[in-house]
Amino acid sequence: MLQVHPLQDAPKALWPELIQTIADVIGDEAALKMFISLNGRRFSVPRKCHETHFIVQAVGQEKAEILCRQFAGVLLDIPKGSYVLRRVRNSNIR
Repeated sequence: MLQVHPLQDAPKALWPELIQTIADVIGDEAALKMFISLNGRRFSVPRKCHETHFIVQAVGQEKAEILCRQFAGVLLDIPKGSYVLRRVRNSNIR
């Protein structure tokens, strides 16, 4: 049975600003995959992503190349998903 990650149900409006910016570049689905896979990780985006790079593993070669062209040399600090999950929970309580 295919498991759904809790972040997949989070409305885009509750995504961190960085993830929304990444989504504008590589699309919502790829940005969400990156958010889930690289949750809480800090890294510098390389100029080129080789097939074994963790960004490629997270979003695929095509999306990784787009991301690398746009963010080459930028230090990305992917937020932890727990922040978003708390916001989703709190919005459901109200």
